[in-house]
Amino acid sequence: MGKCCADIAGGYVAFVVSIAGIGVLTAFIGDLASHMGCSVGLKDSVTAIAFVALGTSIPGNLRAEEYRVATVTLYKSIAICDAFILSPFSTPLRV
Repeated sequence: MGKCCADIAGGYVAFVVSIAGIGVLTAFIGDLASHMGCSVGLKDSVTAIAFVALGTSIPGNLRAEEYRVATVTLYKSIAICDAFILSPFSTPLRV
């Protein structure tokens, strides 16, 4: 089998390629944000703060939503298990 990129030169090639990719992506997003802020009429500092705020809050909100859905699913599965475990004379928890 061929070598993995992380195996070449002890992982230094993978590291350099990753850093270069992050730099290119950062430059592209920064340029896009600058053009968007210019078209709206915002200063670069305001545009930068807005993009940093979006970049930090949106992933957190997505993770919170995933946690909420997983918690509801967990509670429903616990209720289903309780319904099977409980005696036929008791009423199971409905979620």
